[in-house]
Amino acid sequence: VKDYSFPYPQECNPYCPFRCSGPVCTHYTQLVWATSSRIGCAINLCYDMNVWGQIWTKAVYLVCNYSPKGNWWGHAPYKHGAPCSACPPSYGGGCKDNLCYKVEDDRSNRLQEETEENNFIEPEAPRGTKPWPRASKPEPPSLPAPAPATTKPPT
Repeated sequence: VKDYSFPYPQECNPYCPFRCSGPVCTHYTQLVWATSSRIGCAINLCYDMNVWGQIWTKAVYLVCNYSPKGNWWGHAPYKHGAPCSACPPSYGGGCKDNLCYKVEDDRSNRLQEETEENNFIEPEAPRGTKPWPRASKPEPPSLPAPAPATTKPPT
């Protein structure tokens, strides 16, 4: 996450989550949760979204999933101490920018380094005034045409 800003001091401090208040703190603690190592996010522009009883005409809705999950109430997101001093042995000693990371043997599995080129959100296609085309109800199958009647001359 490139452009995350730390919550306001009154919402979260270095002793999170024990002295937290406000909704931003839980987002911060999940983001820095020591055992969470993967994140997947999606963003959508919602028109006329109901947010706590108010209608927002253009709400940007961001949802992120973290794995493995963390953010357990009453537990600290990480241990205080020297950076990388409590990295799991399974990480192989990886420490970069004072953060533990798992050393991968297979270089093809490495995530792409974040750059300006791959750190963007594609703009939404312009909304038209016409609704999306909907499939019409399927027609019931027609019965086969009756066979032509053959008449034999009387004998």
